[in-house]
Amino acid sequence: GMKASLNGALNLSILDGWWNELYDGKNGWAIPSADDSTFDHDYYRDTHVPLAATTWGVGAEIDKGVNGPYTAGVHFFFESMDQFQAAMGNPGTQAVMADVANYTNITPVMQISEVVQG
Repeated sequence: GMKASLNGALNLSILDGWWNELYDGKNGWAIPSADDSTFDHDYYRDTHVPLAATTWGVGAEIDKGVNGPYTAGVHFFFESMDQFQAAMGNPGTQAVMADVANYTNITPVMQISEVVQG
């Protein structure tokens, strides 16, 4: 994250985690915790995030929530908005989105952030 942010990279935060300070209600993917929610951290770390990063050709950092309203977080780093938009249009993105059901029963919400200071 620091290398990408120092180089002015676009950061796509998948806030299915505890990064509530980055989620402003307008932008982001957040998966809030709930009593009946399920989340398989091992699958997320070992299968889902690598699938997304490989499909989109970007790096990723994964966080596991310790305290707060979210369970986990992942940050994908895109060099530009054009790269992000191309990734979202990639035919493999449909498989990435369909894979969410394999690790959680919560519907994510997306956030796009521009790193302004590292």
